[in-house]
Amino acid sequence: MNRTKKGMVAVVAITLVLLAVRSLADTGDLKRRVQWGAAKAWYNIGIMYEYGPGVAKDHVKAAHWYRKAAEQDYARAQFRFGAMYANGRGMLKDHAKAVHWFRKAAEQGNVAAQINLGEMYDIGLDVPKDPAKAAYWQRKAAEQGITFRIRRVAAEQGDAEAQFSLGVRYYTGVGVPKDRAKAAHWLRKAAEQGDVGAQINLGNMYQTGRGVPVDHAKAAYWQHKVAKQSNAWRNALRNDKAAAKQGDARVQIKLGNMYDNGGGGPKDHAKAFSWYRKAAVQGSARAQIKLGNMYEYGRGVAKDHVKAAHWYRKAAVQGNARAQSLLGNIYYKSQGVLKDVILAHMWLNIASANGYEHAGKVRDSLERGMSNADIERATALARKCMKPDHKTCGR
Repeated sequence: MNRTKKGMVAVVAITLVLLAVRSLADTGDLKRRVQWGAAKAWYNIGIMYEYGPGVAKDHVKAAHWYRKAAEQDYARAQFRFGAMYANGRGMLKDHAKAVHWFRKAAEQGNVAAQINLGEMYDIGLDVPKDPAKAAYWQRKAAEQGITFRIRRVAAEQGDAEAQFSLGVRYYTGVGVPKDRAKAAHWLRKAAEQGDVGAQINLGNMYQTGRGVPVDHAKAAYWQHKVAKQSNAWRNALRNDKAAAKQGDARVQIKLGNMYDNGGGGPKDHAKAFSWYRKAAVQGSARAQIKLGNMYEYGRGVAKDHVKAAHWYRKAAVQGNARAQSLLGNIYYKSQGVLKDVILAHMWLNIASANGYEHAGKVRDSLERGMSNADIERATALARKCMKPDHKTCGR
């Protein structure tokens, strides 16, 4: 069967499953089971987008799918969604919302959420410092060892969720002695039942030799399993974002890239600049970034940080996360603009919320030299900027 036919079969199969779910989801307990199954599927899509097996990493999409699953009380998704808020990945960093989702997961017995919640109460991170609550959640996490035998029985009876949980516990040493060989055993059982998280972890273990001998063929096998699942979902649930506004601009960028990188002939930065500019003035964010970069580093044109900032901002207000990150760096370095740590934080925070992972790391580093009041002010500006779709960004 060729790849196209396989893709069609996957789409048809998913469609039939969804139709069956709708026809069954009409009463009591059965409806709850159907909702739980959908939540697990949404969580798996979130995992794919967060870690990138088979699809391009996209923290914004990961957060979207985690939210859908979390709102159905799926504990693993509630923890991952809380972690996205805690780290500012796919959304603005918000420890208060992280606490909210950690608590929901922790109350359902999620060990990782209990540990994180205990630490947040221990240090007073966006919650009142409370040693009693910190001790409570730390004790809850420790007590999970008591339920270990129950989970093991469920795992031995073929429950993929319990098998994955057991594998993670053995891998991390939470509630049981760390044993990566046993971790691999239980993750393999869950992976064979199609658990995406288990497949990802098992593939990584074979890749790195943790708990199992290094085996690149087996690593590739499990990565391929994940990719097959992600391709099916991508075909069925393709995001309907608008295509690029102007075909001519895409061709102009392509020509600019050819001259910029020497593809098919000698490099000519002046010609690259000319083609990028033609696309940039038509509103192409990609071209505006390219043009800003050429002004910043003096390729094909005289170095001019003021104009670099101008073009980065043009792309940033269109919602381009990379441009937002570059603009944040320019405000921090005082290149072409007055140094403004608050605006630097604002743009880096927005870029991170829009899925540009590196911006979150730079923002976190920047925070170490800022007062709490300045961080709060910068975060408020970021929220204000994002509400009208980046149309009122600044002080």
